[in-house]
Amino acid sequence: DGSKTIHGIDFATGQTVPVTDAPWPVRAVAYDLVRREVFYLRGGSSSFTLGSFNRDTFQHKIYGDLKDSRFERSPVLLPDNLMYFGGFLWYVEPQTDNLMRIEVGTNTITAQKKASNLNANILRFDLIGDLAMTPDGWVYFSCINAEGQRFCRYQINSLSQFEVLSGPIASPVLLPGGESYRENWFDALAFAPPDAGANRTLYSTCAVAPSPLQIVDTGTGGSTFYKNIL
Repeated sequence: DGSKTIHGIDFATGQTVPVTDAPWPVRAVAYDLVRREVFYLRGGSSSFTLGSFNRDTFQHKIYGDLKDSRFERSPVLLPDNLMYFGGFLWYVEPQTDNLMRIEVGTNTITAQKKASNLNANILRFDLIGDLAMTPDGWVYFSCINAEGQRFCRYQINSLSQFEVLSGPIASPVLLPGGESYRENWFDALAFAPPDAGANRTLYSTCAVAPSPLQIVDTGTGGSTFYKNIL
């Protein structure tokens, strides 16, 4: 929500719980399940600092600035998304289709590079929402450019198979037969743990917190109201 506080959420109830306060306002977060490390980017600053919070030691750590000139490539604008997968942090660079990969050591960022162009520079994204990944490697996200909003996915295991699942739609879009509006833009996006049938529900929010929790259709990007966030 742009504050220093990082929250957890119970998908079943919509209840949020403050986990920790970062040293500065937080822009994007990612979780390393193995290391039990919550990574976050600094918001509201000219430096794109990467930090983390360890859930076992309750310690914060500062790794460095994504804009450091020693990296193979550095972002010009602060990313709005961050994801952990396969031992690396990933984000999509604003105003590009560049999928970026960050390698983090014990105390510093050891490398940052462009891993791929998501769609061979055919479609540039002005803004990219949050990233959410399934166990089989499909990364789902929303994006915006002058044509409107799109809901997309990309296969990160093979660094290929970019697909637009819906859009572009102008924002906001009036739903047929109703007075409510829909969006394909998601500021926060996360898959829940598998249910008894091994299905994972994709949840989202699409406005500055507090925002209602939505359920997202992974085939179309359409979202429906689920619960108010408490």
